[in-house]
Amino acid sequence: MQASRARLFKECKEVQRDKAADPDIQLVCDDSNIFKWTSLIKGPSKTPYEGSIFQLAWSQIQVLKVFPIGEQVDPN
Repeated sequence: MQASRARLFKECKEVQRDKAADPDIQLVCDDSNIFKWTSLIKGPSKTPYEGSIFQLAWSQIQVLKVFPIGEQVDPN
């Protein structure tokens, strides 16, 4: 589990560093639980949703404590 924490901590820092790449989408890791991440999406401009921030219920990701468990495989 320590390898999982270290990997997720590293990825969280990379996300925080690169968050200016797309200001309309954010990925936030929970400071109290590195295995829990949430995505936030900014409402599109020139729509009734402009200026709003959406946290979608399905976008919350509970990372398995065995992450990473090997090479990622593309199913396609």
